[in-house]
Amino acid sequence: MKTKLSLCALACFLAACSNGPSGSELASSMTSELQKKCEYASVDNAQVTNTFFPNSDNKNLAKVKFTATIKVKIDGKMAEDLKTYQTASALYAEYGKEMAELNRSYKEQMDALSKVRQSTLDKYLAQEDERGYLTGDHQKHSEEMRDFQSQKEALGKASAAQANEIFEKYKDRAGDLLYATSSGNVRMFAEPTKPEVPFGCLGYRDPRTPLGILYKSVLDEKRSVDDYFSGVETFIEGERQMIKTDNGWMVAGNL
Repeated sequence: MKTKLSLCALACFLAACSNGPSGSELASSMTSELQKKCEYASVDNAQVTNTFFPNSDNKNLAKVKFTATIKVKIDGKMAEDLKTYQTASALYAEYGKEMAELNRSYKEQMDALSKVRQSTLDKYLAQEDERGYLTGDHQKHSEEMRDFQSQKEALGKASAAQANEIFEKYKDRAGDLLYATSSGNVRMFAEPTKPEVPFGCLGYRDPRTPLGILYKSVLDEKRSVDDYFSGVETFIEGERQMIKTDNGWMVAGNL
């Protein structure tokens, strides 16, 4: 008789459990909630390990213990934008190397010219009599200073022309990859902007949330937010309250 009663009690318990939230319902509901913050998030492999009904008279409200895998993989247009950025960045690096060499050469020539000009000026200022009046040839000195200024302007024009030549060299390849801008009469390319992982996907603020747990896991593994584009995931476990609706069991509250 006791055996029959035990079996009946077990059958009732299993029946009650069978009416509780399933792992797939938990995963689907958690995914929907997470995607309100991060459209690229998902929950997979959810397993309900235990189910409690806090109110024995209300079987539409349950608390579940669970394990699951939380994932974020950025795809769609943002992933395409990253590939475009990587191509653009490589082209910009090539262009930037030539511009850096041009700027180095220009600076060297300007520094050399400035050094000679300063030396000439120092010699002129050193020519004075006992009363402190300058005795050098003022007209010759003025011509020398004007000549230095002309050389400086010529160097600037030559450097600008070379910069524009480099721009033209890359213009066709740049296409829509690099943004063209200008400074005075010099055309140039702006450094491409890297697409950033949406802030909502990173869970900075609360490491107890699924997205926060994932972010901490990424850091602990010495990875970076760039890995969100190739896909990151981690194991999570916890408790959630769930409500039974006409559309099945749903997670209660925000994640």
